[in-house]
Amino acid sequence: AFADGNALQVVFLALFTGFAVLLLMPKTSVVAELCYQANSTVQTMLEYVIRLMPLVVFISLFKVAANDMLSALHGIYKYPLIMVICCVGLMAYSLLRTSVTQKVPLGVLIRKLLPTYVIAISTASSSAAYAVNVETCRKQLGIRGKLVKVGIPLGQTMFKPCIIFQAVCGCLCMAELYGVAVSPSQLVMLMLTVFILALAEPPVPGILVSCFTLLFAQLGIPAEAIAVVIAFDALIDRLTTP
Repeated sequence: AFADGNALQVVFLALFTGFAVLLLMPKTSVVAELCYQANSTVQTMLEYVIRLMPLVVFISLFKVAANDMLSALHGIYKYPLIMVICCVGLMAYSLLRTSVTQKVPLGVLIRKLLPTYVIAISTASSSAAYAVNVETCRKQLGIRGKLVKVGIPLGQTMFKPCIIFQAVCGCLCMAELYGVAVSPSQLVMLMLTVFILALAEPPVPGILVSCFTLLFAQLGIPAEAIAVVIAFDALIDRLTTP
């Protein structure tokens, strides 16, 4: 499954293994601790990779410019442009819908939510914005404490529409850029896989890059497309998080 890049099989193995570990607790406490440490190690490695992104951006764009690939450059910028439209559109819809249904002035709602948005944009991590988000919901929005304790962690884990936009949009744009045909059945499978990966991925910056590796292999997109995705990940991550 890992060698072929079959994301659904990898997710199934992960769920099956996790279920077995939980079923055998506390006999598998050592295995659980090993998984926790391995996860921390991978996150640390990703943090260092993210620091190298400016260099990757320069190399990727320099390669395009050196080869005089104007058409390719046009195709590359479709990805961040579509993502900006999706993120801004979804954010505007959410704010307007909340303002209308809860009968709260839009300006007041934006002012109260602004601290959470600022932290989310500056850190690209919903975990970093968690504490301020809880404080805002309790004191500024007047939401009950029990609902906040359940709703925010559940929402940050399961409600990731922009991550789904980013993965599907990235795959389709890179498929177009590299001339890879995507059939309707592949598109349906892609959307299903991305939905599952969005639930499974931890809320840390740059984590979706590792998911693109599996998705590209599944669709037959060249591995070099990862460099293009990484080049824009730092920008897009700061849009999808808030």
